[in-house]
Amino acid sequence: MIIDLQKFIAEERPYWNELESELDRLEKRPELKLSLSRLERFHYLYQRTSGSLAKIKTFASEPNTRAFLGDKFLQIDDHRYAGSKVQGSPFKALGSGVQGSTFKVI
Repeated sequence: MIIDLQKFIAEERPYWNELESELDRLEKRPELKLSLSRLERFHYLYQRTSGSLAKIKTFASEPNTRAFLGDKFLQIDDHRYAGSKVQGSPFKALGSGVQGSTFKVI
């Protein structure tokens, strides 16, 4: 549960920005292969941001933040789908354990 929304956003935003930077880097260089440690970090950021999105969905006053976080998951889902067809794609490691519909922003 979030008690102080602004504090929550301030504390979590660096993780969201890091995930966004990694996504941007991977979009620019789709052939890039991630080391195990970078893949683990990416997965951690993915899970943490997913948790943030779940928590923030309860706040009707934060539609822009919900949209931003939801967009990151749509980007990841797009890459997972495309990556399943690309040899060596770092998004293949995310597997199919997460369905894209899980992250729809309502």
